[in-house]
Amino acid sequence: MIEANNLKSIAIVELNYHQSVLYSLCNLFDQSDYVVTIFTTQKNYDEISDLIDKNRFDWIVQTKNTAIKTFLINNVARLNQHDIVFFNTLDCEIEYISSLNLSPVKILRVHNTNTFLNRAGNLDTSLKWQYLLRFLLFNIWLPQRHRYLDAFLDEVDLVLLPDEPLAEYIKDNNLDAGLSSVGVLPLSFFKHSLNDVNQYCRHINERQIAIPGIIDPGRKDYDTLADTLIKLRDKIKEEVHILFLGGTNNSSHEPIIHRFKSIENHMLKISISKEWIPQNEFMDSISESGFMISPAKMETTFKIYKEEYGKTKMSGSVSDIVRYGKPLILPKSYKLNSILAQHVDQFDTPDELLELILRYVDRTFLIKKHKHLWNDLTEYNLENSLRTFNNLMANI
Repeated sequence: MIEANNLKSIAIVELNYHQSVLYSLCNLFDQSDYVVTIFTTQKNYDEISDLIDKNRFDWIVQTKNTAIKTFLINNVARLNQHDIVFFNTLDCEIEYISSLNLSPVKILRVHNTNTFLNRAGNLDTSLKWQYLLRFLLFNIWLPQRHRYLDAFLDEVDLVLLPDEPLAEYIKDNNLDAGLSSVGVLPLSFFKHSLNDVNQYCRHINERQIAIPGIIDPGRKDYDTLADTLIKLRDKIKEEVHILFLGGTNNSSHEPIIHRFKSIENHMLKISISKEWIPQNEFMDSISESGFMISPAKMETTFKIYKEEYGKTKMSGSVSDIVRYGKPLILPKSYKLNSILAQHVDQFDTPDELLELILRYVDRTFLIKKHKHLWNDLTEYNLENSLRTFNNLMANI
């Protein structure tokens, strides 16, 4: 067993796309005694460095012209100078990560449980032709890729999951049998003080509703949402603003944007950004909104493997409840942990979602909702979360 007190330095590796999670880790370790070096991309650095005390950390930034493999190989010596190497995301590095001969304690955060730990039987055979073409390419080297991943999992000292329902899934399916240690550390942490809730609520617009995440018909149920907004348009007496936050990375999603814009009238304003929204703008928009809606489909695919929100994968919107202290409405089939389940209202049908929206746009109700939520989110504050991390390290 490792003595947590002997682990003084952490190398955080985020060379992919989880900028908001990297931002949360910076908040977590900011007031800690750990010496932290962050190995990340130029894009990630540009997105979050102005949101934190960037001088608190050492930064090793991958330039745009440097391949991830080259970047990692060139920095093996630096990584090995740390007591802990924390892989916040592992994606395209899988092919060569196990050959780096990293000597520190290794932590791997798993975002997609089936993709990493339960691949057998979860290949998505309903993929569209472009994904099937990719699958054929994968199939040439897929067995070898699996061997690389399994070899690295054998080296990992701690696998971190973002929420308790995912940990239950792993335990129930005996997926932890070959792992050294498994723990839960949230993707986000609650930074606010309970004393600030009244001031915070003075600046929210209860009639502005945020829908986080990129436009993605494969992951979101836009039919239920559109049917609901049509009914909402005919019910409201004061203007309501629906704010889609995330943009789109696919021109084929234009019909979805047109569909929602066609629902607009003088009482219902719908804003949809086609471009990626910078992290600071995203944070401001969520904070100013009264509440969030996530029209998530439960079944989804990551690369070529089936995942299920609330069971094998966590929705970013659920993580945003903690990060922003913001109420969320989402489908009933999403399984929540015991704390958040007390505060999240869920729906099955457009009529149920409509009823919830009409309740939430009442300012008195919404302020009470914020206060009750914030009271329980203290479980996720930085002090408690850092204690959780230290306890996990001490029990490896």
